[in-house]
Amino acid sequence: MPRALARLAAFAIVFAVTAVHAEPPLRAPAYMLRPSDPHAPPPPQPCGSPPSPVRGLDLGSFYKSGTPQERAKSDTVDPAALARYNQQVAGLHQYQFELAKRVDIYIRGGNAQMAACVLDWEHAWAAADAMLAPMNLQGRFEQKWHAAGVCLDFIKISAAAGLAADKLAVVRPYLVRLGRAARDGNHADGKPPGSDDDVIEHNNHAYWAGLAAMACATAGGGERALFDWGVARYHRGVGDITPDGYLPLELKRGARALGYHAMSLDALILMAELGESNGLHLYDAAGGAVHRLVTTVANGYLDPGRFAKASGSAQEDNAAFASYYLSWVELYLARFGGTPRPVTQLKEILAKHGPVGHRYVGGDTSLMMQVAAARPR
Repeated sequence: MPRALARLAAFAIVFAVTAVHAEPPLRAPAYMLRPSDPHAPPPPQPCGSPPSPVRGLDLGSFYKSGTPQERAKSDTVDPAALARYNQQVAGLHQYQFELAKRVDIYIRGGNAQMAACVLDWEHAWAAADAMLAPMNLQGRFEQKWHAAGVCLDFIKISAAAGLAADKLAVVRPYLVRLGRAARDGNHADGKPPGSDDDVIEHNNHAYWAGLAAMACATAGGGERALFDWGVARYHRGVGDITPDGYLPLELKRGARALGYHAMSLDALILMAELGESNGLHLYDAAGGAVHRLVTTVANGYLDPGRFAKASGSAQEDNAAFASYYLSWVELYLARFGGTPRPVTQLKEILAKHGPVGHRYVGGDTSLMMQVAAARPR
């Protein structure tokens, strides 16, 4: 056989073997994907221009840390530090809020113009490498929350018709880089001084880094290694759930233990949902431990005294924090509402706090599920 033909045959064999073993493309849950409606009326507001891109943040904590107890629990806010913090993150949070609002407008009406607007906003920040500069620990916390929200935002408009190919070619790789940054930044500082627990690997920050990795891998076109890293964070997280349904490191948050358990569930349930859409039955992991966590948190919202006893601190009365991290309730009910789970408690929580959703999960989760339920199947 001539040498050129031999090389061609060898290439064909390698290609065939690679194709056989190629990973299937990553898929988003169907309820996140609303196709454009060609008859949708014009969007109710103009697209507008996004805030100036934020490349990085150098932030301090807004919790009091003057005593060993305050440092251990991080549950008492320092008003002056919080004011400084809010000023520093104002531009970032404004972008996230306004972006999610535009995503919700698209989800509600299916207008392709608003989907294109969301892509324009993400393209503006992608072109500037927003939130990818080196940052300190607290800055990287904001980085991974941002990554999760922006990637979920993109997923929700990704099925729209007519999205600009040149902008998609910039945004998709950028989203993967955001996911990698969430992954890589999650371990850079190791254990906090004086701590026996690696909170970066085991508390809610690890779950949010995992969600960012999974969502950004899905949004960015399918980097399976990044997605799988997020899946591993899920397995580690549910492996930490105690037999009575608590997360040990979140119990250490004292007065905010209940809120941080709910915040953890926002990430864990979304990770499980992304897993389900890709053939991974993460709800069954660790013997279905996440269901114990759901039951404990649901009962805790109706009777905070349970968490007061478990954490050693009366739980703060913070309705804003409570409703902010309850998006998981909609997703869990949609999947398990017909089973003997804590459905009654969850419906009661939704009636009290709904609609639920926020910028870190890509907008209004209640709206997304209502629109999906009304769609012809």
